[in-house]
Amino acid sequence: MNHNTDYLFILNQAIRAPSGHNSQPWLFQLYADRIDVLPNYQKTLPVVDPYNRELFISVGSIVENIVIAASAKGYGSQTAISENGEVSITLQKQLIDVADKDSLFFMQ
Repeated sequence: MNHNTDYLFILNQAIRAPSGHNSQPWLFQLYADRIDVLPNYQKTLPVVDPYNRELFISVGSIVENIVIAASAKGYGSQTAISENGEVSITLQKQLIDVADKDSLFFMQ
């Protein structure tokens, strides 16, 4: 099992997530068993999003895309959110039936 190849696939799918004004306000930290998504506060939009609401909706969108893409690669996932908005997605390779994979995943 090659986590690096799987994680690159997962992130390649995930970065297609929508974000407010296409700001893509996220950063990643990769570990052997998880992917952390960090809000990138350098990409805030204070005029249209003074309370970072759209920023956190954007982070939520990419987290969901990670979970869905991970499912397509056979990973189960658990998410944890810290008080500062960082999301940790723990991934565990599972032997799952094709029918158990997330039905929202679609790749052209």
